[in-house]
Amino acid sequence: MIKLLRGPVFWLLLILAFTPFALTVGPVAETRLWPVYTSYELVSVQEISPGRSSVVVAFNKVRSCEPAGYAWYKGSRESGQFAEIEVRSVSTGTTIGRPLGRQLSQPFEVSASPADLRDVFINVFHRCPFQPWVTKSEVYP
Repeated sequence: MIKLLRGPVFWLLLILAFTPFALTVGPVAETRLWPVYTSYELVSVQEISPGRSSVVVAFNKVRSCEPAGYAWYKGSRESGQFAEIEVRSVSTGTTIGRPLGRQLSQPFEVSASPADLRDVFINVFHRCPFQPWVTKSEVYP
């Protein structure tokens, strides 16, 4: 039994024991320490109808990852008082792969008034190279 733990079986057991830890801690650490996007800035906000606005945001992309989706929330993440708001891309309806650096978004139609947009944060999801999970960036104004 002890001889088995000295060879390849030992390394296999070590990898199997470490994998659940890495898959649990990896995404959380990445969201906090290495996000794909940093903060955003509202560039253009136009009220379309009561409770609906057209929005363009500027943001900074700091890592090369392929887009996998997004979700917008109204409220405060810190207090736990937030709700997802409906978002629709006005132009193509698809996500766009972008280069690194400062970017301008396509127009989005959101179910929030211009006044409500001061209290919105965005979760942006990506697939980054060599990672088995979807990366999440929590983006605040």
